Amino acid sequence: MIRKKVIIAFVCLGIAIAAGLGQHIYLSEKFEEKHYELLAARQAMEVAQQLQDEESPEGAIPPLKEGQVKVTIRVDLYSALAGKIGPADQVSVGFVPAAADSGKVRLPAMVAEGLLIADVTNEKGKDIHSSQGGNAYAGDEVMLPAAVTLVCDSKEQALSVKEYEKAGSLFLMMAGAGGVN
Repeated sequence: MIRKKVIIAFVCLGIAIAAGLGQHIYLSEKFEEKHYELLAARQAMEVAQQLQDEESPEGAIPPLKEGQVKVTIRVDLYSALAGKIGPADQVSVGFVPAAADSGKVRLPAMVAEGLLIADVTNEKGKDIHSSQGGNAYAGDEVMLPAAVTLVCDSKEQALSVKEYEKAGSLFLMMAGAGGVN
C-alpha cells in the first residue's frame, strides 16, 4: 500500500512538474513575444526620431542648447526688414544710438551676429506667421511685426542686446550665404 502511494505521489509530482514546465514554456514564449514587440516599437520610435531630426520642416526651431536663452526685442516694419523675416531665419542685430545731448555723433554698430529668430509677433502678441499659411494679413487685421524673439548664445549676450535696446534703437539684418561683415 505504501508502495502504491509512493508511486501515485511520484506520478502526481511528475504531472505537476510537467504542467508547471509547460506553463513556464508558455509564459516564456508570451514574454518573448511581448519583448520583441516592445523592442520593435522602440526601434521604430528611434528611426522616426532620426527622420524627424534629419528632415525637420522649413521654419522649425531646434530646441535650445545648453546656455542658450531667448530674448525679445521691440521692432517695427522697418527695423524688421519690412516684415520679411520669420522663424528660423538667421539675422544680425544692429544698433543706432539715441541722439546725444553733447552733439557728438555716434555711428551705428553691430551688436550681435548669427542669431536665430524664434518668433515674430504683432502688437497683440499673435504670431504673424502661424495662421493663414504664413500670410501677414489674417482676416481684416494687419499683422505688422512688433516684437521679435531671438535665440542668444548666452545670458550675457541677451543682456547686452537689451542694454543696447535701452540706449537707442535696434534693427535686424539678414545675410545670404556669405554672412554679414
